[in-house]
Amino acid sequence: MNKVSTTLLELLQTGRTISLDGAKKLGFNATKRVYDLRKAGYDVRTNRSTKAQRANGRTTKYTLYENGKRVTGKTTAPAHDQGRPHVHAQLIQQWVADVSQKVWVWNKLGKVWARSPAVWHEDYVYAIGETPPVLVQATINLLGHEVPVPCAGAALVEHTPYYVPLIGIGGETVALYTWKGCEDDYALMAQGWVHLTKESAQVHSDALYDANRTAIHAVIPTN
Repeated sequence: MNKVSTTLLELLQTGRTISLDGAKKLGFNATKRVYDLRKAGYDVRTNRSTKAQRANGRTTKYTLYENGKRVTGKTTAPAHDQGRPHVHAQLIQQWVADVSQKVWVWNKLGKVWARSPAVWHEDYVYAIGETPPVLVQATINLLGHEVPVPCAGAALVEHTPYYVPLIGIGGETVALYTWKGCEDDYALMAQGWVHLTKESAQVHSDALYDANRTAIHAVIPTN
């Protein structure tokens, strides 16, 4: 998106309902700009005109919603607007300059980046760009091996897939499960086995196997 789409967003944020005809008078195609805004994560809703309404000069209109409620432009400013800048003010300004940029939010539980609408909660970490930034993932030292920190301390959303390192025979080294909130799920999390990515669980599994081989070879030398 470009400055035109940003202008449309600013108009909608005032609580105005923008019609196709009104957009044309401002010099832009509302259908395309609304598509861009929706793609960026904004809840822009359509009030389509009927054939009879179009005959009377009424056209399709667009209205902005947030958290299921229509934006009126009369809401009380949140705390971050009262005397101090928003913690993400600089990032928001960079995004507004080109709202086609993807917004990413850091998932503290899974230690991964995820796509996000441009909502800018102050207690979350955001990034913008075609791809998320590469961060050094927190690790634990497992018998000399650096292993990604497993999930701990909070339940996953029901039906979330997760991975655990697998110790056994048959060649499989990672198991895939789905969070159901059952006793087994919580037990695996409490014991530090739950990972949200297969790659992290694989690193954990490899470390366990290698540590086991090293310990065995220390007492049973190989030929």
